Amino acid sequence: VVAPGPGRGAPGRLSRAPHWTGMARVRFGKASRGSANPGRLLQTAPGPRAWTDLLAPARYVIIGDGIAGATAAETLRANDADASIVQITNEGEPLYNRVQIKDFAKGAKEEAKCRIHETKWYEERRIDYRMNTNVTLVDDKNNLLVCDDGQRVEYDKLLLTVGGLPRPYPVPNGQSDGVHTFWTFADARRIRAAAEAADNAVAIGAGLL
Repeated sequence: VVAPGPGRGAPGRLSRAPHWTGMARVRFGKASRGSANPGRLLQTAPGPRAWTDLLAPARYVIIGDGIAGATAAETLRANDADASIVQITNEGEPLYNRVQIKDFAKGAKEEAKCRIHETKWYEERRIDYRMNTNVTLVDDKNNLLVCDDGQRVEYDKLLLTVGGLPRPYPVPNGQSDGVHTFWTFADARRIRAAAEAADNAVAIGAGLL
């Protein structure tokens, strides 16, 4: 980035390129006759980053903590030691192996064997890790998230790694007690507990889980 010198035709100086996703919007008035000034500053409207913040550390937010979200957070930290990284998940525990929870549900594997990360992993990488949090609004014009607990989180870059959700079975009583969907570790715990007291069960769907 070349910053202009103080006078007309003055040489510029080279400065470090900043991180930004947008910039302040500036409108100039008509230049005065015979003046070297390109115009009079009439109005400044804030953008995602104000001019004074262009050299501040980048602010990354990741929604979701599957393998994609955790890998993204790790990669961002490895490539930017100064960045602010916030990771938000609606689950109540850190990353686990989603494929292996089927073995936990049927009693063939202990819970600890299905885990990939503990909260310490995020602390060591200075990732602001927020569990049990749902994002209720993404304001992409102002680079702002609003969460169900009232948190407001500003960002420069936003990554969605939310994955999918199982669909409730579309039949009468398809969501009654004793009918489970299977996607999260919490689902696996419920199914395992129900199976211990059951004599038989029916599985609908032929996916991996």
